[in-house]
Amino acid sequence: IFLIINACLTCTGINAQPRSSISDSNSKIIHFTKSASKIVPLSGTVDLLNVYTSFRPILQTNEIEDGFGKHTPANFEKINHPSQFFHEDRPANQNTFKTATAEMPMVIKQYDGANGYPNHPPDNSLAVSNSGYVVSVMNANYRILQPGNAGQSVNIAFYDALKTTFPTLMGAYSDPRVFYDGANDRFIIVVLNGSTATTSQIVMLFSKSDNPGDGWYAYKTQGDVYNRGAFADYPNIGVSKSDLFIAVHLIIDDGLSIEIDPAILQINKSDGYNGKVLNFVSYEPYVAYSSISSTLVPVPQSDGGDYGDSMYFVSNYDYNGSTVNLLEITGSEISGKAAEYFDTTIQYPSLNYSQPFTVKEKQDSTSFTLNPDYNYIEQAFFLNNVIHFVFSSRDQFTGYSDIIYCRLDLKSKKLTHADLGLNNFDYVYPSIASIAQNDTDQSVIIGYCKSGSTIYPEVDAVECDNNFNFSPSIIISEGTSPIVEIWLTYGELRWGDYTGMARLYGTNSCFFSGSYGSKNTYETTIAQLCVTQTSGTNESLLAAKPAITVFPNPATDIFNLDFELSERSHLNISIYDMHGKLVALLYDGTQNPGAQRFSFNKAALKSGIYSLVISNDKTESICKKIIIE
Repeated sequence: IFLIINACLTCTGINAQPRSSISDSNSKIIHFTKSASKIVPLSGTVDLLNVYTSFRPILQTNEIEDGFGKHTPANFEKINHPSQFFHEDRPANQNTFKTATAEMPMVIKQYDGANGYPNHPPDNSLAVSNSGYVVSVMNANYRILQPGNAGQSVNIAFYDALKTTFPTLMGAYSDPRVFYDGANDRFIIVVLNGSTATTSQIVMLFSKSDNPGDGWYAYKTQGDVYNRGAFADYPNIGVSKSDLFIAVHLIIDDGLSIEIDPAILQINKSDGYNGKVLNFVSYEPYVAYSSISSTLVPVPQSDGGDYGDSMYFVSNYDYNGSTVNLLEITGSEISGKAAEYFDTTIQYPSLNYSQPFTVKEKQDSTSFTLNPDYNYIEQAFFLNNVIHFVFSSRDQFTGYSDIIYCRLDLKSKKLTHADLGLNNFDYVYPSIASIAQNDTDQSVIIGYCKSGSTIYPEVDAVECDNNFNFSPSIIISEGTSPIVEIWLTYGELRWGDYTGMARLYGTNSCFFSGSYGSKNTYETTIAQLCVTQTSGTNESLLAAKPAITVFPNPATDIFNLDFELSERSHLNISIYDMHGKLVALLYDGTQNPGAQRFSFNKAALKSGIYSLVISNDKTESICKKIIIE
């Protein structure tokens, strides 16, 4: 069920003066001060593909879940309602929902993602280049997929890849984040090492090209950024025109209490791409506060570009609140003029979010509950002066964990948000990507984890279109087992930290990575998602005119596919069911340029809705919906 609320924001104090701010009764003011510039030398170059693996976790399964079984896609319902929160109280025999108006996402390709150690909660992140390379990271490991599924690396430990370059780093690698800089055609990986003030390190890897196999420049800097006895945790990254921004928690644990402060590092990314000495400045709150504000999340441009030498950050509060922190840093590091532009707390009292804590329902067939742990903002992006972001919250009436999706219009200071959730299920760890067709289109796909007493932990996705209409959800990977601890008989388990979602720039397609229950532990999948529109680049070989047509549609026997190629190309034409399962490969071959017509017999296809996916050898894809009667 979706509750959509518009709230006008009265934001006094937002102006060009540094550190202007307001507060509410739930918050303390976040003020930042910039430190002196620091220098980090190049530690060496790293080959992430040709790695001697002294330790490599064993991949538990290569299966791709087909979405069938007792768990069927759940229809969400969008409801405009005067109440602040609303969950429909349906009779027990009523299991239908209103018709959704947005297109349900489809899975057009699916792969195994990086997997972590058994019994460790997953912290998935991934990025995809314009040419189709996918870098998947999770916990202490990573995996690299080649374009067009030509091949993929094994699950590789960061320790094995980096032990020669960083021989003194003996702590565990954790919390990796990966980002693809579309403007410069490069990948960036940030991963942490160590969990004490003396061992904490922030490791940064910059790819030499868009091909992850061409080598990476490696750097490290101490996680105790301000020498206060802290270690770095929970990083988030984004890029502006000139810089890489890394936001982290700085945690001080004296055994009696835990103090958590946010910090931001601003690094000239060109130096990293060229293997030069890194120069960076950092920002810390000069009024310290404890355990009330989450890590600030960078807000990069959604289409692979940037909005200049500027970066917005958003943050909400731990435990509960009704505000969002908004921060902007302007000016590049290299200019020497980088500065905090404004720092304000925006109130939206129409939504009182709170920390989910333990999910309400035990998993199917087990006495173990899952702990979603927090309500941090998980991911954000910027498009046409609107900031999109997602996080989880405990519903104040039902106790279930829902997903909160927000659009913050920076010009009108208007916030629109939706409460995603169905009673009897818990929804956590959302991630988000734009699938916009133009600069004014605000359509997104949201991926997330879901669990409940009648299902095993699974990963799903839903679309929200430009007009804030939602689609039914689709199961990406259905859980096949609960998540348990084999040496315990009951208890509460940490569910995870985050999922990952990245747009394939220039398309309406995105890649999602999330973990579900399999063989009593966590298994990660990667899915390429799209809606039934062209998802090729602006200069697609699959020409837009004349339009790609499927006829007759609905089809009762023969159906035809007409389109035009601008040049000779290798084509793959496949048909998928609405769960993303490959039903049949219809064609795999090379075609000359010009008008094309393919005719197929429906053969043994059962009546239903399918997706025709046409791909060429440059990783472009087109999805068309077809109905078989």
